[in-house]
Amino acid sequence: MRDEDLAAIERTACLYMQGMHEADAAKLNAAFHPTARIQGYRGGEWRSLTREQFVSYAAGLGPREAAGERFDMRIVSIDRAGRAAVVKVAMRWNGRDYVDFLSMIRRDEDGWTVSEKTFHSPT
Repeated sequence: MRDEDLAAIERTACLYMQGMHEADAAKLNAAFHPTARIQGYRGGEWRSLTREQFVSYAAGLGPREAAGERFDMRIVSIDRAGRAAVVKVAMRWNGRDYVDFLSMIRRDEDGWTVSEKTFHSPT
């Protein structure tokens, strides 16, 4: 893996995590490609959202620090092949534990962005 690709993948994942913790719509929009889908299970309930729906929901909850939550998010692993990568993120967000799989693509026009987020939260 080229060092610059790994660094760019990590930057995108960190931008996502910061955007989630800070409820920052601009950071989340920058991390996700406009056509991205967000899908997964929270407490056994299926969710499927567009980028716009997801960003509106996450930003609408307000900064997690203001809600008394400390930053508790980390990259668990990165797997990459050419212009595709998957980043596994573990986080505590909005009172729940999540595991997110961020599927990323590197496009010439916008670099590494999340094309799909698949998640699971047991509660």
